Amino acid sequence: MHPKRLADILFFYAGVLNVAQYVTAHGVQVVPGSAWQLFTGFLFCLYAAYRWTRLDDEAGPTEYGPFIYFLVALCVVLTVITVGFAAS
Repeated sequence: MHPKRLADILFFYAGVLNVAQYVTAHGVQVVPGSAWQLFTGFLFCLYAAYRWTRLDDEAGPTEYGPFIYFLVALCVVLTVITVGFAAS
């Protein structure tokens, strides 16, 4: 898989996890103190959709580097938080 596509998928995954955490905690109501999480989730999803339409040469990364590893770590942390929250 091309590193750019992996980054796009990870951005989308992180966004979906943020939205899922918010909906699990608050339902469909908007809670002002936690709305940043909902906004961040939608922002990640929109950014992933924007990046997906760009050509591989126009948007990085073009190789596996620190950016990809940071995104993988972010998604792992978000997944652990989501699973832990859902289990409790």
